Amino acid sequence: YWIADFRDLLVDPYFNHLYFNKPHQSLFKAIFKRADVITTVSEGLAEQLKKYNPNVIVVKNGIVNFSGRFIPIPTSLFTMAYTGSMYLDKKNAKPLFVALKELLEENKIQKENLSIIYAGKDPAYWQKLASEFDLDSLLDVRGFLSTEEAIEIQKKACINILLSISSDEQTGILTGKMIEYFAAGNPILALVAQQIDPELEQLLDKLNIGKSFSDQPSDIAGIKDFIFKEYNHWKSSGTNRIAVDIGVLKNNYAIEVTMKELYERIGIQSSIYPLPPEKGAWIKLI
Repeated sequence: YWIADFRDLLVDPYFNHLYFNKPHQSLFKAIFKRADVITTVSEGLAEQLKKYNPNVIVVKNGIVNFSGRFIPIPTSLFTMAYTGSMYLDKKNAKPLFVALKELLEENKIQKENLSIIYAGKDPAYWQKLASEFDLDSLLDVRGFLSTEEAIEIQKKACINILLSISSDEQTGILTGKMIEYFAAGNPILALVAQQIDPELEQLLDKLNIGKSFSDQPSDIAGIKDFIFKEYNHWKSSGTNRIAVDIGVLKNNYAIEVTMKELYERIGIQSSIYPLPPEKGAWIKLI
């Protein structure tokens, strides 16, 4: 049984980074039409991948050993966290700094109460932005961390920042970091370069876990309102807020649920995870 699994597209229309695009597309179609099924992480990517093979299913990243236990965590600062890369600087965190600067100037939030945590390979990008808006003192750069360390930051944050990209040519660029944010349960502020991604917006709304905004000036007011609401909660409670709808999270993102359709395709009980060795022996990834 042949499975072709895509976390991203081979040719990203946003970057247009491939020379001789048409011959490559013909080659990819010849290769991937051999697959019994193509799997990917979002509906937006699925639509693009159907040009190679119409037999595409969406297998979202899932939560292993879902416990359903979410407890607000006390924190001495109102923390906003981003753990990840900037995707060749195509993601855009600037609206966060614009919103914070305006809230500070309006005296709605206080500088001494704030912290922006960044962990990843692009500290220079964040340091440049912080300096541009005179917010250097807020930035807490953690550098490279293990997955476990990054998850601890996400659980303790008052807001987890999710950065993505969307365009008319491609939607559904859902970073693997998203499921970690869902599992943390805290409010998510999604900032999408260029335009709103309707699929991401729908996922956040369904879980009641956050809001999605574009990086356009017209969305700054909404970003400010989102931050101010969470800031007031932190100020009155001294903890972050558990925002996620736990029932919806379990019913949609427990690993047994996200893997169900694929397991049914290949004749495995969906309650079995991870894949039994005897089944893994006859499944090949292209």
